[in-house]
Amino acid sequence: MSVASASRARVDTAVVAATIAVAAIVGCAHGGGRSAAPTPPPHAAPRSTASPLPPAPPTLSPKLDDAQLAVRVKAALATQVGIDAFRVAVRARHGIVTIEGRAPSAGVARSEVETAREIPGVTRLVNLIRVEP
Repeated sequence: MSVASASRARVDTAVVAATIAVAAIVGCAHGGGRSAAPTPPPHAAPRSTASPLPPAPPTLSPKLDDAQLAVRVKAALATQVGIDAFRVAVRARHGIVTIEGRAPSAGVARSEVETAREIPGVTRLVNLIRVEP
């Protein structure tokens, strides 16, 4: 296997793993068939209100960095109330993130843009969201 093929296989594996992670996060965000907010046991510590996304780890490949950035943006969108992450496509290239899809209102579209801009690593945002009620 050539170095380029091995590198592509690692990127493909990372993209698949990232897609599974987003699917798991989206499932959790939508309750996964269960109530969205389970009751913690009485002895449990209070839940943190900090961002659920850890800082981006360093990687070896710009393509992998792009894939991780896209997944982090998609995951952040999936955790926001009122945003349907299935209606938004996210692409990243060299820190430039493009979000494209449909939003039911201008307010939701603004929320999607603001959420994407807050993710560390986003150097520029291309907004292709259409408002379609």
